[in-house]
Amino acid sequence: MNQNVYDIKRMEKALARISYAGAALGGAAALLTAWAVSARQARMVTELEPVLRFFVSGGFLVIPVFAALFAVLWFRRSFVGKINVTRAAADYLSFERSHLSRGRFLTACVAWAASFLTALLAGDRIVPVIALGLSCPAAFLTAFWGLGRLRLARVEPELVPDGDDSDAPDPLRERRRAFTRWAIYWAVVLALYSVSAVIFESLVLYLPVLLLAAGYFIVRILINPPFRPYASLKRKRLTVRLTSIASLAVLLLAGLSVILDGTNYNGRYIGTMDYSVFEHHSTASYDPETGVYTLRADHEGFKILQLTDTHIGGSVTTIGLDRRAFDACYDLIRRTQPDLIVITGDLVYPIPLQSFSTNNLVPLWQLAEFMNNVGLPWAMVYGNHDTELIAKYDVKTLNGIFRQMKNDPACPLLYADTQPDVYGRYNQLLRIENPDGSLERVCFLIDSNDYVTGSSEVNDYDSVHADQIDWYCQTLDALTGEEGRTVPSFVFMHIPFRAFADAADALERGNPEARYLFGENGEGVSCPDHDSGFFEAILEKKSTQAVFVGHDHLNNLGVNYKGVDLVYSKSIDFLAYPGIAHETAQRGGTLITLDGRGGYVIRQVGY
Repeated sequence: MNQNVYDIKRMEKALARISYAGAALGGAAALLTAWAVSARQARMVTELEPVLRFFVSGGFLVIPVFAALFAVLWFRRSFVGKINVTRAAADYLSFERSHLSRGRFLTACVAWAASFLTALLAGDRIVPVIALGLSCPAAFLTAFWGLGRLRLARVEPELVPDGDDSDAPDPLRERRRAFTRWAIYWAVVLALYSVSAVIFESLVLYLPVLLLAAGYFIVRILINPPFRPYASLKRKRLTVRLTSIASLAVLLLAGLSVILDGTNYNGRYIGTMDYSVFEHHSTASYDPETGVYTLRADHEGFKILQLTDTHIGGSVTTIGLDRRAFDACYDLIRRTQPDLIVITGDLVYPIPLQSFSTNNLVPLWQLAEFMNNVGLPWAMVYGNHDTELIAKYDVKTLNGIFRQMKNDPACPLLYADTQPDVYGRYNQLLRIENPDGSLERVCFLIDSNDYVTGSSEVNDYDSVHADQIDWYCQTLDALTGEEGRTVPSFVFMHIPFRAFADAADALERGNPEARYLFGENGEGVSCPDHDSGFFEAILEKKSTQAVFVGHDHLNNLGVNYKGVDLVYSKSIDFLAYPGIAHETAQRGGTLITLDGRGGYVIRQVGY
């Protein structure tokens, strides 16, 4: 039999299978949706839901693009309208055309259309969304079947003497080559995915890589199937190269779009939490001229809860991990019932290698929305990851979001529009008063900044700058003049200064200047290489009793060094460190309880 007609027969059979697959997927989607609606199966396992969501949104929303691309290439390439066949082959081809099964095409169309509409009408439930995902490939396969039929209908056999075949490629050899190439392709993809999953101990985190690889594989198989006939080997190679480049470009653009945009899906989850469990015992007033908030509780024992390194990812692959971070914050706040919450940096994590997102605005908005719903006064300082160089938005945009939130008078965020004229992304002073109105202490929220400007070294951390230290000293001098005494103070910042490393070393050596308080360090102290002089200023002013930091997620050591408590807080992070989602010893917060007379008690709270 002529090679072209042999390939056409295989194409006929493959198209029949495709139409069956389209009808089966569409029917399954319709049945699944009907079952979900009738049985009201709206809830599924929380850990599985993000994966299914991504499989639907990230895996199939690009299918219409591929379908359009395929349609264009299908009609521009492949046959040229006529093929050379023998008389016997022409008779066979005519016989095959008389058996076109339009019934399968109609059945598939009805099935996927019904499931598509039903899924849309079913509302925002996970099972209907899965059904919607099934209906999309069902529609695509049905369209593919239709295009194949239309293309075969345009083929015109041109008789040649028996035995005179065309120059079509050898199908057996081509299939062997294709199998070898795709075997190597999948071996590399699965190896990379497996290694990443083992290192980061998460099957979900690098799921986009696997899905994009599968998408590229499916597109290539559909565009260049083994059963597809070509007029010549040259045309086959040209078509394969063009379609490979086009499909890869579309996949990369789709992946880039996911990385840049992130997802606010957890906004709905945040809205379902019960915020009535939080007790409100403190009030805050704001002086717009000085940019200073004054807080006062209606009881003795003002409580401050420090949370740090929440590392919200805000992407399709971190939905589950972000929920666990919100759950941890929720539990810590509920158990401690603080009067003030301070988040000391790295609120978000726009690192695409792990979070698959460079959007730092979406996760920041989620965290702020959660904290605002809690309703307790809260403040924050930036960390080094919040405004990474590769992040989509700069600090001006992030501050604009906070400023926009403060337009609501009921917003509990303590954001100061008036900033001290010093270096840094955000610096702030808070006053804490006793119930009788006397000043108990002040809290400095100081930006430890991120990285040294112009440095070519990796993680070359910056520190507090000289003008920030001057602002700290001048503010304390002014308070001393107003109150007639040295006002006690706390400092909250993200990156520890050099004295934290010195304190850990002194404690290990048994130096009497270092006194153990609690906790331990699970990693080295990541501090700037240079000494900013901030700790020396703290010792000189004799006001600051404790400095609270984050940054190093496995460290929760507290040391009284030269009379000042240097405290690492337990962290929240479920994302940044490989495997940290499965660790628990380092997770939690720090609770500081004031006695109203300048004294305080620090207690670490685990989660």
